[in-house]
This record gives sequence, C-alpha cells and structure tokens, in this order.
Amino acid sequence: MMLGQSQNSLKSWRLFLCLLGWLLCPVVWAVQDAAVIIHSGNDHGALACVQCHGEQLQGNPSAQIPRLRGQSEAYLLEQLQFFANGQRHNSLMNVVASHLQPKEMEALAQYLSHLSIMPPVPQEGWVTSRGRMLATQGNSVSDIPACLSCHGPMGEGVPPFIPALYGQPAAYLRAQLMAWRNNQRPAGAGSLMMALANRLSPQDVNEVSCYFASLSSDPSATLGCLAPHPMQRAQSRPSVQNDAAYLQQRVVDQGQMIFDDTPGNAPAYSGSGLSCQNCHLDHGQRAQSAPLWASYPIYPRYRKKNGSIVTFAQRMQNCFAYSLNGKAPPLGDPVLVALEVYAQNVSHGQQVGVVLPQHGYPLIPKPDRLPDFKQGQQVFAQYCALCHGQNGEGRLSRFEHQVFPPLWRSNSYNWGAGMARYGTLARFVAANMPYTAAGTLTNQQVWDVAFFIDAHERSQDPRYQKSVETTRLRYHQQADSLYGQIIQGQQLGGVRY
Repeated sequence: MMLGQSQNSLKSWRLFLCLLGWLLCPVVWAVQDAAVIIHSGNDHGALACVQCHGEQLQGNPSAQIPRLRGQSEAYLLEQLQFFANGQRHNSLMNVVASHLQPKEMEALAQYLSHLSIMPPVPQEGWVTSRGRMLATQGNSVSDIPACLSCHGPMGEGVPPFIPALYGQPAAYLRAQLMAWRNNQRPAGAGSLMMALANRLSPQDVNEVSCYFASLSSDPSATLGCLAPHPMQRAQSRPSVQNDAAYLQQRVVDQGQMIFDDTPGNAPAYSGSGLSCQNCHLDHGQRAQSAPLWASYPIYPRYRKKNGSIVTFAQRMQNCFAYSLNGKAPPLGDPVLVALEVYAQNVSHGQQVGVVLPQHGYPLIPKPDRLPDFKQGQQVFAQYCALCHGQNGEGRLSRFEHQVFPPLWRSNSYNWGAGMARYGTLARFVAANMPYTAAGTLTNQQVWDVAFFIDAHERSQDPRYQKSVETTRLRYHQQADSLYGQIIQGQQLGGVRY
C-alpha cells in the first residue's frame, strides 16, 4: 500500500513538473529570443539592438538614438508595430522592425520593460526657467499642460502607453516633437501629443527637450543645448537663511508640493489616491477648474453645506474630509498654513471679496434626455479609460506615483464630496476633459459619463447616520445625488470600505 502511494506521488510530481515546464517554456524562450535579438539580431535580417542603442540600451545622444531600457511594454510594442507598418518613420528602424516576427516584438518589449532604470540625476546649468516651467507648470496662455502632469512627477512615464522622458537625448526629444508638429508620427495615446506639439513654439520645443535631457547622468544627453544665461538659471539660495522673503517662498513651495501630491506630502491627512490638483487642475490655476486665484479672495463666506460662514482654512478642512476621503487637519496645522499661503500667492493681485465667474466650474445646459449608465460606460471606455483605467482605478507612474486619479471605490472621493453629485462632475468634465481636448464631448456625453462615474460605489459619507436611507434624507436630497439610489440592481452607499 505504501509502495503504491509512493509511486502515485512520484507520478503526480512528474506530472506537476511537466505542466510547470510547459507553462514556463514560452516565457523562457521569449527571454532567450529577446536577449539574442538585442545582442546578435535574428536570422532573418534584424540588426542587434545594441549596435545603435548601446550595450546597456541607454541610447546614443550624439545620433539622436533614445534609451530603450525601462520603457513600458505596451508602449515599446506599439512603437515597433508603428515602425514595421510605416506609420512611424526612421529609415533604419523601419527595416529592423519589418524583419521582426510579432512574437519577437512581444518578447523584446517584455524584456526591455523589465530592465531597471536609474532615477533622474539633474545636470546643473542646463535648465532655463522657460524649459522648467513648461515641464513642471505648463503654459495656461497657450493651453499647454505641464508635461509632468501626464508623464509622472519626474518624467518617468506612466504605463501602459505614456513613455519616460527624463534623461532621453535632447536631440531625440526635439526630433519627436517636430515630427508630431509636421504630422510625421502617429498622434500618440489619446491623440494628445500631436495637438500639444502644435501649441509649442520652436523655442518651447528646444527648451523643454533640454530640460528632460538635463535629468541624466550622461552629460552628452544635452548635446545641442546652449547653456542658459546666468540670469535665466534658478535663483541661488539667499545668504541670510532667516530672510523673511526666503522663508515665505519656502512655505509657498511647500504648499504647492502638498497641493500637487497630497498623499505624498500630507500622508497623515490623506485617505485616498487623490490630490488637490485633481479637481483644481494645473496647480490650481486653470481658469475653468475652480482656480485658487478666484476662490481664495472670496473667503470668509457663507457655505450652505456647513450652514455657516467659513474661512478658507475651514473650506480646505472639508476638502480633506470629503474630496480627499481623509482627515481634516486642525486649524493652524502646518499643512493648512502652507496651502493657504500658496493660495494667497497664486491669487496675488486679485481684488478681495469680488466673486469672479471662474470661482467654480462653468454652468452647462441640462441634457436632452436623462443620463444613461450604458451610454456613459461607452463614453468612459472611449475617452477616459486610457488615463483612469478600465475600472476607474487610475494610473501609477513607473516609480509608483499616482498620476491619473482613481474615480471610484475607496481610493477616490467619498459620498460626501461635491464631485459625488454628478451635476458638479459634469460641469468639471465639460470644461476640462478629455485632458488637453476639452470641449470635444457633446453635452449629452458629458452628462452620461458623469452619471456613469458617480453610479459606482465609493467610501461612505463621513456624516453617515444610522442607515443609508436616513443619511440620504438628511444630506442627499439633491436630484443629482445617486447616494441611496438603486443602480444596476445595487443600492449605492451600502458598501463600507
């Protein structure tokens, strides 16, 4: 009996090992194929990648050849396919890609995406104030968002389709931006880059390319960049460290850091993957996105939600508790102080107490028909999922920074937030989305997609009382609140994260 059991056990292990080998073999072969192609090419005409891109696949700045290691798998595969079918033009890469089999492309993309990359290493002296501004702040006059708002806070890329920019050769980045301007490269994820490149002047193209090239440990990445005039460089630190202006600016900078990345810079009070700038775009300065410069000067003011006069700091406490699904910092906390000083700085020159039209989101017409879940789902899949994920989960950068915000479940705003009313969300979407292409959705599409987003479960309203029904009667009687409503067979508000 024992012998029979032992033989059966041995057979089971053999079967398991065979199955494991069968499952792993394609992965092993793919890695081997990729390594061979990278170093030796293949036997039907493709050259070795290292011949042009370097032994470490770090690129060749003098020849406008980019770094391959560490780009995302989907992006690399897409670009190889573009070269193979002629949608993207480079005489050598068109030939190489055309001699790669589909499985070889997949193996290369997978292999390259798993190679480690070093964080940015800035080279001092190559960054102009204009290049830095375009990368980190954008240009609201020309409707150019900050490059980092899509490519990650260090330009590290956001999988699946947004590539890493930092440390790439300036000449290569410049050539790609000009290719988009001249309609010589596919429009890119969401057709964003062609539209944006055409809003950049030739000087903009050069200086923003040099900015990202300067974030490299290889000085040759900035070949072709002229060192900026000393007056253009970042201001040096004051010799007197307790100088009032210097200290003020430090608090302003800290406020912007909290505003742009709330979970990273105010973790004690952040309860989600959202940051202040997700609802107030372009660092709180975009005119159609409830900008700080139109909001700060009108406080203190009466607020119906609070039922009293509130200060700007108290208004921010509400943002932390509801919109950020976190914990309100106590009044006087350094986090609130820094945010208020930043808002004051942004609104400098605005008249106190004057309500500007831009203080909220622009009003929009009512929809022609009632918003529809399934229609909104289609709009979301077509226009929103690229950035926010198929399941509304948002997108993380290569270095795990939350770049595109989650839109439902526990990592987003809770049921007490203003955005949880789909009418408010519709106004935001109409004025600002899709990002860089606002105004392209019809009014009905705007209402449908806002309804779809808010018809998903999210964290409980902090004001919850006894039951969903009681809480709805007390706080959610508005026609555009879906809290407590039954959507797709489920009563919303009942899930406790």
